[in-house]
Amino acid sequence: MAKTLSDIKRSLDDILTETVELTFDDAASSVAY
Repeated sequence: MAKTLSDIKRSLDDILTETVELTFDDAASSVAY
């Protein structure tokens, strides 16, 4: 079943958010230790 454009955009937004959060966590960990 094909995804709608909005579904795809939502998925990309989720991925982007997760990536930013992971990057931020990594940076915070590096500073903390």
